Amino acid sequence: MGDRTNNSEYCFYSYSGHPNLYHTNDDQTGRNDRFGAIALGLGLGGLLHLGDNLTPLPHPKDESSLVTVGVYRFVRHPIYSSVIFLTLAYATWQMSISHTIGVFIFLLFFDQKARQEEQWLTAKFPEYEDYKRSVKKILPGIY
Repeated sequence: MGDRTNNSEYCFYSYSGHPNLYHTNDDQTGRNDRFGAIALGLGLGGLLHLGDNLTPLPHPKDESSLVTVGVYRFVRHPIYSSVIFLTLAYATWQMSISHTIGVFIFLLFFDQKARQEEQWLTAKFPEYEDYKRSVKKILPGIY
């Protein structure tokens, strides 16, 4: 009976389009771990360094200050980056084109959200223009 249960589980995964969860290669696992670690570092670093400036809205608080230290030295929107890297880790784990398309949808969404947020930040902090020229927007070292 135990063998039949394992076989039916294997058949479910293979026929439903899910990857075989019993066999992952080391390269895939390494990529997932790296993307997950980057997501965790950017997300926690972003939250920590924002401190009292953190708001659920993209508009800066009236009493806020411009944060350019910590992970903000490498990327202007580390929390958005964190979500993108987390979805990238999930997409590579699933080895799925539809999940990979989801990564690009998140990237486009957060790019648009950041664009609006940066208009408000530039209006509030004139030095934000210099910061924009020296630090990438969402993907550290890339974009």
